[in-house]
Amino acid sequence: MHAASRIDTEGLSLSAGIYRDNFRTLPTFFGDDESFDDIEPRALEVVFYRQCYQPLNTATTTKELAQAVLGVVKGEHEDQLGGLAFALPSRHARSYDNAGHRNLYKLGYIHRDILYGNVVIDRDSFGILIDYHLAVPHDQPYTELHHRMRFGTWPYLACSILTQPEQPLGVVHERWHDIESLFYVVMESSFHEPYQGDEEVLMMTPRGETIWRRWKSPDADLVYALKLTLCMDMIYKSSLDGCAYRFPSIQLILSILRRNCGLDSRFLGLEVAEEEAQLGELWGPSKAMSHESIISDIEQLLPLL
Repeated sequence: MHAASRIDTEGLSLSAGIYRDNFRTLPTFFGDDESFDDIEPRALEVVFYRQCYQPLNTATTTKELAQAVLGVVKGEHEDQLGGLAFALPSRHARSYDNAGHRNLYKLGYIHRDILYGNVVIDRDSFGILIDYHLAVPHDQPYTELHHRMRFGTWPYLACSILTQPEQPLGVVHERWHDIESLFYVVMESSFHEPYQGDEEVLMMTPRGETIWRRWKSPDADLVYALKLTLCMDMIYKSSLDGCAYRFPSIQLILSILRRNCGLDSRFLGLEVAEEEAQLGELWGPSKAMSHESIISDIEQLLPLL
């Protein structure tokens, strides 16, 4: 500060000019009489930024992508506490494992907006689910209207959510719809490859770009029809041709998600109401589909990748 110009130090005092008496320290602008007259109150606000997460495209191998998916579904990571603790009302006691889709549901909420930008990776390469502003309580009857309102981001919407787009949503947004959205997130990520070997610049494969462009179509009937065909094993396998070569065995991750949502081949040919009823049973009393099933399958898969 001694070397700074007078303009740069206006209103500040060098150490030699500080008034000291009985351990008091005052800037010189108070004047000799230490009066507060004509003093304008001011406040200094300092903001520190720290990058906590990396985008999903920093996962460059199938194993890293599988670990990201595991984190999103499972949670239970120390770094995940902050966002959820501040984003949701305190309806349950705060606990260590209160992040991830499974634990979000345990806290009483449905996320409803799982998309590429809401799946990020922390410094330990662990997947994190963020952005809870569209989450609603799932365990209170009066919120059913909110469940039946169509929320989410278009290309990631579950197939049954796309039915009758001009009418009130005919199904309640449930866990399996979010899992299907996560399936589309993984598909989109796997469609990307480095441009001419440059890891900093990613672009979609030609086949992947075609599939994704169709899923982004504003025509809900078209997107519904396209996603409905993913229940057909042959169509599903052909869509894997759009995945980049840097993600070998990506179908193993996708298949885990697929068999725990409405894209499973067992639902081919069913009406939406019948499909939803079966999914409710499978995710409910029978527990044939569950977060635990997805978590277990991915944890067994990871050492093999």
